[in-house]
Amino acid sequence: MRFFKELTMSPGERHLNEGLADYDDGDFKAASKELQSALDQGLNPKQQAEAHKYLAFMHCSSRQQWECRNQFRQAFGADPQFQLGAAEVGNPIWGPIYRSVKLEPANKTRLR
Repeated sequence: MRFFKELTMSPGERHLNEGLADYDDGDFKAASKELQSALDQGLNPKQQAEAHKYLAFMHCSSRQQWECRNQFRQAFGADPQFQLGAAEVGNPIWGPIYRSVKLEPANKTRLR
């Protein structure tokens, strides 16, 4: 079944899945490359937001706050209903940046 599912995936979806697997394995360099390829190949809005979320996590973890913030903005731009899970929001590294971006005027308007 997994093989069939992979055959029906778009190139963007395949890169997204590879990027998420690389992220889970701790290979952030490969994950970043795969997630950017996924965005370049094309994803639906929720998938775009997911790719931007993980790119944000990696930038936040590398203390690249501006780029982390920018990735969260792009996630909201792709999917106005974008939200982190409870455990993700509570993360001390990216949680405060996410909450700050969520409160920006453009995002507050989108979330109503």
